[in-house]
Amino acid sequence: MSRTQHHLVAVSVGALTLALAGCGSGTDAPSGAPPVDPEQMWEVAADPDATAEEIIEAGRPARLSFAGDDAVLVTFVVESEDDEGPQASAWRLYDDEGATVADGKGVRVFEASALPELWDLDDGVLVQPTEGQPTWHVVTSAGEVEEAPVVKGPTATQPGDVALGLPYFFRPGEGDGPGVVHRLPDLRPIGQDVFEIAIDADGGVWATPNADGARLRVPTSTDGREPWTEVPLPVPPQTYPDGVQVSDELVYVPLLAGDMGETLASLAVRDAAAPAAEEWRSVPLEGIEAQEWYGPSLDVMADGRLLLGDTGPSWFTGTEEGDWEQVDLADDGAGALRERDGVLYDLGTGVDPVQVSEDGGETWTARAR
Repeated sequence: MSRTQHHLVAVSVGALTLALAGCGSGTDAPSGAPPVDPEQMWEVAADPDATAEEIIEAGRPARLSFAGDDAVLVTFVVESEDDEGPQASAWRLYDDEGATVADGKGVRVFEASALPELWDLDDGVLVQPTEGQPTWHVVTSAGEVEEAPVVKGPTATQPGDVALGLPYFFRPGEGDGPGVVHRLPDLRPIGQDVFEIAIDADGGVWATPNADGARLRVPTSTDGREPWTEVPLPVPPQTYPDGVQVSDELVYVPLLAGDMGETLASLAVRDAAAPAAEEWRSVPLEGIEAQEWYGPSLDVMADGRLLLGDTGPSWFTGTEEGDWEQVDLADDGAGALRERDGVLYDLGTGVDPVQVSEDGGETWTARAR
């Protein structure tokens, strides 16, 4: 299973209440399912004592993450009528058939987002409270919640590590432990401003590239320590990189064009283990007709094809040679696609939080809350 380092969901320590729920199977949603009731959502958001179940029932699905090979975690948020009022979040863990495994309550905030962040793990999901708070937890695929301790000193990266917001990364636990959050080594030797990093399957660190005339310099290190190597990347005129990302053994850099990044101009891909002198491969983009690419995401699917898109209606499958085909979303699909073992998952915009397709988007099945 590929694990692109997506930024997704989290929940706060003191507010993390775990309530094991009874099982129930998912059902097909009728076409045109009604949206979330805004007045009910406002009422729940205003209640500081609202339970996780109440937030889930009244809220809108916000983010989806894979908790290992056989579970899915979805976060829900309730918002007030205006931007200054309260927001609250909760999460629900489902097994691979759509039955509820566990619920948890997240944070409640004012004039801020209650949505936590989330990263896929091989056994569970790593969650973090509101951005900027250095506290993390692991929700296991069985629904148990364990705090992930933070090690203060710098640590070299290794295979299996997961990049978090700078300067942190997560190392999954061995045995019964939940895992540990570490700090990266000093990044100043890179000699560039670094805003984010990615960690490949071998533990190598790739930093956000900076433009230098007609080329990019993509810094990389085998373990986050010196020496750092700069991998040059020629770029088309008037384009800029949207970070560096990894999926399986691939490293890729999307290049955007336009004042607000509305066009995906180029997609550069290379093998993470390739020598620095090896040139990047440019993926043909013919057949991709989409605008407003503000955060392109690329995953390697179970069959080796690429899943490329951005949050919204435009998602495509193809190969490094091109051959792009647009994925048809469900009528109630939000356009936040993920793929696992050949199955596509999307958030729902109606009463059903998850849409699932086992045939590449030709048909979709809704799963109930």
